[in-house]
Amino acid sequence: MTTHAVLTGDLVGSSRLDPASLQGARQTFEAASAEIAGWSPKLVASTPDFFRGDSWQLLLTRPGFSLRAAFYIRARLKAGDPDWDTRIAIGLGEVAKIDKSRTSLSSGEAFLLSGHALDAMGAATNIIVAGRSSAALDVLARICSGVADDWSQKQAQAACLALAPDAPTQAEMAERLGVTQQAVSKALASANISAFLQAAQYCEALNWPKVRLV
Repeated sequence: MTTHAVLTGDLVGSSRLDPASLQGARQTFEAASAEIAGWSPKLVASTPDFFRGDSWQLLLTRPGFSLRAAFYIRARLKAGDPDWDTRIAIGLGEVAKIDKSRTSLSSGEAFLLSGHALDAMGAATNIIVAGRSSAALDVLARICSGVADDWSQKQAQAACLALAPDAPTQAEMAERLGVTQQAVSKALASANISAFLQAAQYCEALNWPKVRLV
């Protein structure tokens, strides 16, 4: 039994974004997805895509990366523009069919769980988890999501760098962001980044079934 993670999301307040801003948010998601794909070989199983204008899907062959990826996508969007954000429902389960060119054309248990969870998501949180081994992960996702709701653009920019599996040092972050190391340290502390990293590491350390890479 092979477990995949499907992340289904929609942009928050997309109807209030002008066409240029909406396009910028979509391009930022696509860039974030490409960066996530570089975290591990064949981690992203098919081309992520948008459907219905403001909805998107991402398929991960290694479900352990699901929380880190969800946190990263929100951080990348909020870092790009204070008006950009997304809700994310993570579905953990089997996948019946993978369309390599468009993730949204794939099917299976993980897709159903993710889609139904997003449709049922209320206003209390912006990240939820449904499916196998999801109870503790759902709690962690909801708690961390509540913290991320209040991230400033500067906090999100620092969080993006810290959330990568091969995160740079704070000195390197400061150089990339054009600020002092003290400013980076303050931004990460105020963003409570340690809680996000602990949640991501907990998810990655779970005994997930191994995926046969093809």
